[in-house]
Amino acid sequence: MRPFTAALAGVLLGSAAAGGLTVQSVTRRVANARAGCNLVPIVVVAVDVKAGETLSMEHLSQRAIPEQFLGPSMVRPDEAADVVGQRVTMALPAGAPVPWAAVESPSWAEAFSSCVAAVRPPVDARASAVGQRGLARVQAGARTASAPPPPLDVPGDGPGLRVTRALAVGEVLRPDDVAAVQVPPMLRTVSLVRAADRELVVGARALVELEPGDVLRWQLLDDADAPSTAAGCEVALASEVAAARGEAAREAAKAWAARQPTGSATP
Repeated sequence: MRPFTAALAGVLLGSAAAGGLTVQSVTRRVANARAGCNLVPIVVVAVDVKAGETLSMEHLSQRAIPEQFLGPSMVRPDEAADVVGQRVTMALPAGAPVPWAAVESPSWAEAFSSCVAAVRPPVDARASAVGQRGLARVQAGARTASAPPPPLDVPGDGPGLRVTRALAVGEVLRPDDVAAVQVPPMLRTVSLVRAADRELVVGARALVELEPGDVLRWQLLDDADAPSTAAGCEVALASEVAAARGEAAREAAKAWAARQPTGSATP
């Protein structure tokens, strides 16, 4: 190939290559521009809404805007339920987008106060009723109750009993909650529960908190069904009332939450 022809071919190839890069660049820019023009729906008000009004589904509609104008402050259609039932803090003319900043949600403090006001009365009523029934039952059974009797003599060399797990006040001892343990002679008093008395304490109620390894003493226990001491009566009633309050609170809180607008703050 002659030098002139080779030089001309190089110029033409270079121009072609440059032209190819230009076409690719333009193609990318067109694609990017079209992507920004994709239409996406947002929530708008269908009618004029005054400041302080509560939004309902009848107030809302939707329209499409270019994707490039979509911002995080705008409510999307799949979020419409979160603004229904909420007040707006500014006037919105028909067709205007609904911004999150214009939606007033109840604070956590307000929601908590509302929940407490709704839950407390039924909880107190349930607890009072259970407490009265429990007190009447305890009083009726106290005359015939026989709490685990402590031995009258000082224990001999036989082992005592220890608890195998942590027990809260009011818990009832199960068979696997106690195990035999050797007790030093100086600690063997009439209050010591001996291993031989295991059957008497299984089913008894703990009057104090017990930790694993604690040695059982008779004054720490009472009959679970018919307590014979003031402490036993108090613990038995407190356990029943606490259980009743917990159950009533769960029921009342669930009912309160079901009445709240979708998306509102709940404690």
